[in-house]
Amino acid sequence: MQHDVRIAPIIASLFAVDIGLGALFLGNYFLGEPYWPVTQIVSFRGENTLSAWYSSLQLGLLAGLLALLAHRARSLALPRRCALIAFTCLVLAMSADESVLIHERLGKALTAAIAGDGAVPVYAARSGYWTYVLGLPAALGLGAVLWLASDAFRAAPGALVKLGGGLALLMLGAVGMESLWNFLRDPLLAEVVEPWLEESLEKIGVTVMIWGVLQRLAVGLVPLLLTGGRPLSPADGGP
Repeated sequence: MQHDVRIAPIIASLFAVDIGLGALFLGNYFLGEPYWPVTQIVSFRGENTLSAWYSSLQLGLLAGLLALLAHRARSLALPRRCALIAFTCLVLAMSADESVLIHERLGKALTAAIAGDGAVPVYAARSGYWTYVLGLPAALGLGAVLWLASDAFRAAPGALVKLGGGLALLMLGAVGMESLWNFLRDPLLAEVVEPWLEESLEKIGVTVMIWGVLQRLAVGLVPLLLTGGRPLSPADGGP
């Protein structure tokens, strides 16, 4: 219970930012986007935005916490630990992608190779083919690697559920909503509602995953950020 008290302010703050960024985006739109610099910075499209910077930092935090878990979980069977390290590396790659839009660039090249330069891709006019050719396999691959690393989270009740549920929300936003984007005809749905839902699902999903990892770290491993460097006593649930 004390661990949850320590974790709660961190998670509440992340949820507040997740929701707040969406509120800024929607608020700016419904106010008529009066200032172009503000519109650019609060946009949910592009790389030089608050949303992209925050998502990159958020995924970087998740990768750092997973790396700490992998470092300290020495008793974990080697294949499971390798899976945890692989999952950490994939999350770190996703953090980098948020800043430099690697998957968008790959998607454009892939779409040009499949549909031909200048052609309108079938069922992928907005996103290109990356969601189908890269996104779905990536989502399945992440889920499989997390399943292989699942033993690392079983010591904390609910941690694995949060990791899996958060990953599902993240992929629903990143792959599911962006795929749906290709079929939206109403400009309001396509340019406002879809990016808001997509980015919000991604951010909330990552926050839920961070919550799960923090819960696991609070059981016996206890990173400094939760205890101020003080080892847990047995009464607190420590070793």
